[in-house]
Amino acid sequence: MKRILVVTIIIASFLSQVMAFDLDKMAMFGLGLAGGVYVHELGHAATILAVGGQVDEIGWAYTKGSKQGVNDIFKEYPVTDLGGYLSQSLMTEYILNNKDLHHNDFALGMMYFGIYVNLSNVAKYYFTNEVNDLDYYRSAGENVNVASAV
Repeated sequence: MKRILVVTIIIASFLSQVMAFDLDKMAMFGLGLAGGVYVHELGHAATILAVGGQVDEIGWAYTKGSKQGVNDIFKEYPVTDLGGYLSQSLMTEYILNNKDLHHNDFALGMMYFGIYVNLSNVAKYYFTNEVNDLDYYRSAGENVNVASAV
């Protein structure tokens, strides 16, 4: 994710000179993308805590915790695996329903990340071999088709 932010800033800097891009807006959008990652991971952490687990660390693309271990928590309580998606969906709905945020580049970056991750993980699950949250949900015996449709 750090590389994505650096590349975004470099491209935005170039485009700001060539095409009169607003570098401040692009930077805020990039920070919103990063914020969206944390919303996703905090969603996992909140649901792990809600079922009695312990969260040891939250990072860019993972949540480490323990009860019997995160993978065991995901299998025992599949909702913890979908916590990231649920938190992103709630965040997106909040932004969509709050007209004051429609012109806020940070909020739009967070919303874009949430929509992108939710849609791309469904596509990755069905069309590639990349492991993602839906694979963990399926390994717990849950119906991925229902989760994907939602």
